[in-house]
Amino acid sequence: MISVHSLTKVFQDRKRGPIRAVDAVSFTCQPGRIYGLLGANGAGKTTVMRLLATLLRPTAGSATVAGYSVTDSPDAVRAHVGFLAGLSTLVSLPLSGWLIGGMVKGAAATAGAGAAATGVMPQINPLGFLVSLGMVVPVAILFAAVLLAVSVFARTYKEAQSYAGPMIMVVIMPTVAAMLPGVELNLGLSLIPILNVSLVSKELVSGTFNPVHLAVIFGSSCVYAAAALAFATQLFKRESVLFRT
Repeated sequence: MISVHSLTKVFQDRKRGPIRAVDAVSFTCQPGRIYGLLGANGAGKTTVMRLLATLLRPTAGSATVAGYSVTDSPDAVRAHVGFLAGLSTLVSLPLSGWLIGGMVKGAAATAGAGAAATGVMPQINPLGFLVSLGMVVPVAILFAAVLLAVSVFARTYKEAQSYAGPMIMVVIMPTVAAMLPGVELNLGLSLIPILNVSLVSKELVSGTFNPVHLAVIFGSSCVYAAAALAFATQLFKRESVLFRT
């Protein structure tokens, strides 16, 4: 549950003085429901989300997430939230890592309390973590090639952005599906891009994975990446694309 009461954020600007980005916002989100925060550009929607994710500290007001205050218990809040902003990769990666760090600490504390009776503490396999990063390489090549192929048909930068925008959902939806309860990796899911890497990454980090699934995922990802690169290369060889006006 999320509860927000008179949440306010004021930024200080040297030239314009105080800027009230969020002005006494109040709302409540009940568990088990999906909510949307609507407003014009500059209305403060992203600022509110950053306040709830503890990336910013409110100037006034209060907010609780899962029963924890965003000001008094920021680490506990981070252990219960996930946050993805529309930032550049170089900015979003460290922010996501910071939040995930709070989630890992919270999960480790919960699992550690349950495992104390057996004397077995949860561990993250460092080698599995490195291998999971390697599994992402062919997927990155695949989507880079697809974006190049799609952008070829655009005449302007903004037109290319409009074509590439839906690709974000193509990446997000399988990743979210991999986090759903009961979704486990099998041979069939090993052939689905993004979903397969997301599922095997969970297994690699925990240190429990099937080598056959690992080989199928890496092999299929390399095949998909090679096919996408070949398709993009053929597009760039067409004179109608290179010399159009």
